Amino acid sequence: MDIEVNVSYSTSGTTTVKLPDGKTWDDVKNWFVEWDTLYITWKDDTEFSVALCTYWIQNLDSKYPMGVSITLTTN
Repeated sequence: MDIEVNVSYSTSGTTTVKLPDGKTWDDVKNWFVEWDTLYITWKDDTEFSVALCTYWIQNLDSKYPMGVSITLTTN
């Protein structure tokens, strides 16, 4: 018999991003982060993206997961 084990963790990372010359946070229309990349849409509708490279996985403490679930599988 096989079982599927799913574990969930929480981690964080911090990095510093230099905004393009002439841009400030007041110029931001919208922003989001996905797959460790910051995406910014400026008020003039141009876009900017930068890889954050937070390397969060190296800081992941896997000793105590936030959640664990076990699923029986059929083989």
